Amino acid sequence: MSKTKTKSNDKRLKVLEKGTKAIFDKAEAREKAGRDSFEAGWQAALETMLLLMEKHLLERPGRLLPIQIDGQEEWDFYVDVQEKLDLPPDACAVLITPSAFKDMPLPEPAGLKRIGTPRWERNAYSIIISCCQDHTVIMQVSLPGLESVGIDVHEDGKHFADYTYYTIEECLDDLTNVTWTYFEPTGDWTEQQITRYTENWLAKTKDTFSWEDLKIHTEYSYVHHPELLNLSPLEAIFKVVKATIPEEYDSLEKAMEIANDLNRDFELGNPVITKEGIVQDNEPECEALLGQIKDEVDQCLDMLESIKRVQFPQRIVKDPEYGPIFDKTAREVYEIVTGRPYPKSAKVTWFEN
Repeated sequence: MSKTKTKSNDKRLKVLEKGTKAIFDKAEAREKAGRDSFEAGWQAALETMLLLMEKHLLERPGRLLPIQIDGQEEWDFYVDVQEKLDLPPDACAVLITPSAFKDMPLPEPAGLKRIGTPRWERNAYSIIISCCQDHTVIMQVSLPGLESVGIDVHEDGKHFADYTYYTIEECLDDLTNVTWTYFEPTGDWTEQQITRYTENWLAKTKDTFSWEDLKIHTEYSYVHHPELLNLSPLEAIFKVVKATIPEEYDSLEKAMEIANDLNRDFELGNPVITKEGIVQDNEPECEALLGQIKDEVDQCLDMLESIKRVQFPQRIVKDPEYGPIFDKTAREVYEIVTGRPYPKSAKVTWFEN
């Protein structure tokens, strides 16, 4: 391991140690103020789980993040939760899978460890939900719990409320309603909240084919109500497309891999795209990558057009605004993915739908 990586790990460990101490100092203060010791300690344990994921949660507020996924069954469960859980923009959520429980077995709460089978020996899932910046209120979703399926709400070291269900499916169907009860932003939403909420919703479509069924409060979505951000319907759909596609690629290497695989599998006759070619503005390779990005833009538009209540404008050649904004969006995505502008001398054409 390099010295730089070792120093980074040491620094993170110190941050975690400091954060953990602060959490349990707070639990001790709550207990001294009259809170039940078990309830104060349990909320501290949940807050520690959020601390372990804090860096990722703060990078992607309003998202459900799994600690780990092992196998198709856990992936399918994660996708199912994604479809049913509509998170407010300032909330964060962590999914703990059965494999995660097995890899980091936590002791059952004192006095309850003899009830049923320990979590790491059961096919149990858990979801922890809280505000990203303030963990005074924390929800724990047990799927199933020690005795039943349910949602427990903890506030300031106190077990504040609980919801019990007959089945996991019933719990997941109600999860969004309960989550918004405790974490819906108060007052008028900011532009940042509206933007984050809308783009988080569309980002979930990459993990599911049931995008029509994804839960959403349409009154806060700028593709359903472009007027929220003073946008036209055309501007709104290309804004969300521009935000979504770079996340799909994740990196230049991933974008090149997708484009080269499709070129090979469908015998498109495009040149092989290389990192060197992109960095050196090799026009045929740049054109091939931009072509792949335009395919992705077009597919994303197809998907948005199929969703009810999205304000989708006509996609026609005669629209003088459609072609230029399509081309501009594709080039902007290219720049985000590659980290450099599309070469001015390279060929640019847009799709005619």
